[in-house]
Amino acid sequence: MPRSLLLACALALTLALAPAGRALAQGPALQLLGEAPFTGAELRTAAELRIPHWPGLEAQVLTVRSLAPGTIELELQGWRRSLELGSATGADAARLVALSLADLVLAVSSSGEQAATSATRPAVGPSASRDGSGRSPQPGPRSALTWTRVALGAHASKGAGELEPWSFGLGLAVSRAWRPWLLDAELGWSIAPAHGRPVLRSSWNAARLRVNGGVRLGFVELLAGPSLMPLWVSGGDGFFALLSAVGISARAVVRLGPALDAVLAAGSDLYLRRVELQAYGTSVIASPRFAPWLGLALGWRGS
Repeated sequence: MPRSLLLACALALTLALAPAGRALAQGPALQLLGEAPFTGAELRTAAELRIPHWPGLEAQVLTVRSLAPGTIELELQGWRRSLELGSATGADAARLVALSLADLVLAVSSSGEQAATSATRPAVGPSASRDGSGRSPQPGPRSALTWTRVALGAHASKGAGELEPWSFGLGLAVSRAWRPWLLDAELGWSIAPAHGRPVLRSSWNAARLRVNGGVRLGFVELLAGPSLMPLWVSGGDGFFALLSAVGISARAVVRLGPALDAVLAAGSDLYLRRVELQAYGTSVIASPRFAPWLGLALGWRGS
């Protein structure tokens, strides 16, 4: 057989096998669970650009779980890593995931090297940084799912009745999250400035203990629960009352930094009883029966 014919056959065979070789080097099998803000193709493209050994993982399975809107979890060979994407979608979200996945692949590779000297391999790997920037991550995926926030805020409220004045106050709230569930306790103080009436000027001061439970949906927190309010009314002989209420609220949380949150809240309280101060047979001031309120807080979040 002529040498030129042999060379042509070899070239044709090489070109025929090249696509097959590329098909075998497509990286791990991808399993998407839930509604991810990117497609499998977008993730593969981003991973191929950022993970040098991506084709060598073809015998493995990469699982991507959607834990909540804007939050996903990666699992590879029993190692897990959670990542908050915020509002990122499409190729931008896939890029953040690929950066986090690069760290996960490195952790899996390191565990394989240690397997020769130890039979114990961690089931859970370190948690990814929030923005996927490659900075040193905090240990444990639990940090992204479970956290505590301490927030100091101000609020304003106005009862629906004419005798129910505006009140203003401060509150300290401690929130504990087990995603997506949330438990919240708040201790606060509020005052209603002097309320002028022809017969008497009066005001009130009140403490408040509020306990709420709820759910976190992305950057929104929905809460409901009871509260107790010791109330001191000044003017005339004055009086003291212990009021109880049930309330609902919604909060929008904006992350200002790695551990700093801005919280905008709105809600309403329904009091189980209403009290009034009267002077000379005329009602002067009253506690609210139904009181909408607005609040703004700054919170520090930790694990």
